[in-house]
Amino acid sequence: MAAVTVEVEKRLTAIVGAGYLRHGDDRDGVDGLCPAWVVSPGNAAEVAAVLALGADSGLAVVARGGGAHLDRGAPPRAMDMVIDMGRLHAIVEHEPGDMRVTVEPGCTLGTLEAALAPSGQWLPLDPAGAPDVSIGGLIAADLCGPLRPSQGRVRDLLLGLRVATPEGRLVSGGGKVVKNVAGYDLPKLHVGALGTLGIVVEASFRLRPRPRSEHALVVHTTGAEETGRLALDLRDCCEPAWLEIVGPGLDPAPAGWALAIGSAGHPAATAAALAAWQHRVRSDPAGGEIELHEDGGALRAAVARAGTVATACVLRASTLPTQIGALLVAIDETANGQARLAASITGNAHAAFDDVAGALRVVRTLRPRLEGAGGALIVERATAAAKHVLHPDPGIWGASIGGLALMQELRRMFDPRNTLAPGRFPGDP
Repeated sequence: MAAVTVEVEKRLTAIVGAGYLRHGDDRDGVDGLCPAWVVSPGNAAEVAAVLALGADSGLAVVARGGGAHLDRGAPPRAMDMVIDMGRLHAIVEHEPGDMRVTVEPGCTLGTLEAALAPSGQWLPLDPAGAPDVSIGGLIAADLCGPLRPSQGRVRDLLLGLRVATPEGRLVSGGGKVVKNVAGYDLPKLHVGALGTLGIVVEASFRLRPRPRSEHALVVHTTGAEETGRLALDLRDCCEPAWLEIVGPGLDPAPAGWALAIGSAGHPAATAAALAAWQHRVRSDPAGGEIELHEDGGALRAAVARAGTVATACVLRASTLPTQIGALLVAIDETANGQARLAASITGNAHAAFDDVAGALRVVRTLRPRLEGAGGALIVERATAAAKHVLHPDPGIWGASIGGLALMQELRRMFDPRNTLAPGRFPGDP
């Protein structure tokens, strides 16, 4: 075994250079596992070569961008090597006339936003902590934020990918223009796959014009049920760019429930939307104090973080938009008030816990009800200690994962030796 280890290190050093290979330590841990090696390739060819070496050597490999989202998914069964993508951070190409951009996975959303600003364009994906989110993590974890209802998710803006496979090949799918996809859209398989089908080395996105203005309102309300109903009413009154519900203890509702709603676009249209919402709130018994926020983007960023920060775990529950108020009430009651709650008008709710016991009670009680009604409840992120309690029973994913058999077959096709983060994705052996 020692001889094999020495040989692997020699071959890794030959690929990336001695300065970009080190032994793993506590900062590299994932769900209690520590890798033997951390490798930092400098280009796509090196990524492919390192991954192929890992597969040929029977190693379990995890790809890492910023590392902020490795607490998602089930615990990896093994992890011998981390491939750190931080050196691949370039903006490869930006074509303002075609409204598209191609970037490497280590590039952050903050870096990309700054580069696109002079052209008046943006990539309207705004997950929690967006400036520090890497493109690779964005794709692997399928991250989105308050703008999802109006701007879409990663798969709606993704044009194409270049991916390193465990066979050591660099495979491109989709394209760099909108009308370039025939047949099945393979790049979208990698969205939300948690790095289990290949390692993204380049991604192309369609861009949108940056809004000239963005303003928002915060409406303080009396409770979850009333807030959910008022949110639907405001959505139907005038379509928002984003609309979020925030529970007690979270900004901007430290002492009670609130909804935050934003409009983005031409200043006249934004002003008209805010006026319409204020008129509707004042005529609704659920409406309370109204706060106007001139910097709607800053408020949106703050709201995106609501319900996503916890010391134990975060659950994500899904239901119909018309049931979001009732869902928040059910989670709050089942958790005995221990959860910090936030929700989107799309029907997704987040519940953050500092005590895994409350989360376990919610999963066991509410998951069967939600799945029976066509919804879902998953453990979106958790510490290693919390996952030890939650996995495998009642489990990270639940029984509502659609197309599980197909996903398992794709996993076998793309990664036949189960090299990439084995055990992390639904149905992994």
